[in-house]
Amino acid sequence: EFRPLSDRALRDWITSRAISLGSSITQAATNRLIELVGNDLWMQENELEKLSLYCNPKTIDEIDVQSVVGQNEHTTIFAAIDAMLMGKNTHAITYVNTLLEAGAAIPYILVMLNRQVRLLLLAQELTNGGRSLKEIGQRLHITSDYALKKTLQQAKQFTPGKLRAFHTAILQTDYSIKSGGMNDRLAIELLITTLSLK
Repeated sequence: EFRPLSDRALRDWITSRAISLGSSITQAATNRLIELVGNDLWMQENELEKLSLYCNPKTIDEIDVQSVVGQNEHTTIFAAIDAMLMGKNTHAITYVNTLLEAGAAIPYILVMLNRQVRLLLLAQELTNGGRSLKEIGQRLHITSDYALKKTLQQAKQFTPGKLRAFHTAILQTDYSIKSGGMNDRLAIELLITTLSLK
């Protein structure tokens, strides 16, 4: 886990990390990023990667940060999914709690998580089949270059067997909730732990 930094050290870290990603960032953008993400370096790392891909080759400015990082249910659900798949339990639970407090239902979270797992499996299949990026994007119904690149990068991090195990765990969780065998809040927290151990 990344350790929290002082305010000055955090600003320096963001500037340095942006440069290492082949980009640059204004002071106003750095301030806005800290307002939205805080002192969580794992989350800062993820957001800076998104911003560098989104803005390249221009400098990241405050409007870019608001557009890409601005807090809403759409960005939070994908952040939750990323954290769950990467075994970042603390972050995953925080994101899930944020979604639930905003009125999202756990079945919706499970549907979106399972959708991402299936996308990753299909991405692996298409990549191994030698398909072009354009064709893969069309097959996955992903029109954003950033989202496509991220999906393909994420797909490389898992074996097909591991993704199938994720799929099975998600279906088992859904069944446990619908059959009344487990409280939905407990079920999602158990799923987060289970995915990190797969």
